[in-house]
Amino acid sequence: MRVLIEGHLLHIAAGPCLTWDNGGPVMHQTWVETGSAPMGGVLGGLDPSPFNGIPRGLGLAVQNGKMTVDEAVGFIEDLLNNRVATVAGWRHALGGMIGQIRNGESGFGEMVKFLVLSALRRTYPYRGGLLARVTGTRDGIPAVVTRRTPVSGPGCYFMRNMAAITGFAPEDWAGTPRAEIVESVT
Repeated sequence: MRVLIEGHLLHIAAGPCLTWDNGGPVMHQTWVETGSAPMGGVLGGLDPSPFNGIPRGLGLAVQNGKMTVDEAVGFIEDLLNNRVATVAGWRHALGGMIGQIRNGESGFGEMVKFLVLSALRRTYPYRGGLLARVTGTRDGIPAVVTRRTPVSGPGCYFMRNMAAITGFAPEDWAGTPRAEIVESVT
């Protein structure tokens, strides 16, 4: 579990991310230089949206040397296991959620509701998916190509194995059946 939290949550929340720009690979800062797109009612990587602020705040704390990776991962493990988490971890996690409010990614009421319901041990159904969006020109005309999986649910391929849920290769979309891929070219 620690490897997944570190590799698939903290590293995505802050720091350099290899992506593609101007016909070649390039490093961009996550959450700074990247955008988001609606995916069937879910905007961003995690749902409900205030949850995105937790790894964002922890990732920034690690990136800025205010917290170690082990401390950040331990904090998330404590949350997942309903244990009392550290004050330092909460300070950075709440800072990430407040940053979302400042950036218009979430609202104050939404954050308070999330925190209260989470304290009451409310669980949320998993709603996620994969998305790739490419912008550029096609035959000299501006174009946008989007390919995504549908929002996950009990019967969808995306929830059937660890390879599909933790990452994907754009070439094969982690084996997602073609019927479950939504594609558009504009």
